[in-house]
Amino acid sequence: TPSITGTNLGDFTLTTPPASNVAAGGSTTFTVTFNPSAAGNRTATITFTTNDSDEGTYNFDISGTGITSSQARWVNNTGATRPSTVT
Repeated sequence: TPSITGTNLGDFTLTTPPASNVAAGGSTTFTVTFNPSAAGNRTATITFTTNDSDEGTYNFDISGTGITSSQARWVNNTGATRPSTVT
């Protein structure tokens, strides 16, 4: 099973793990979900070790950019001649 380490490891989740056994010449996939806890560049490393004697450990540096979402504020213009506005 891959592990996620690094500065912002909590922003990345292994949502679909790879197969635990892969035949010689075969392949597997895994999915990592990014859910940033703050704005800006977020980084981590995915590491997994194989039992292939000439391959060993793989490290993948991953990153994403968190953005600040806008918040809407509704202004209720009850009784006004114009509709409510969003700011």
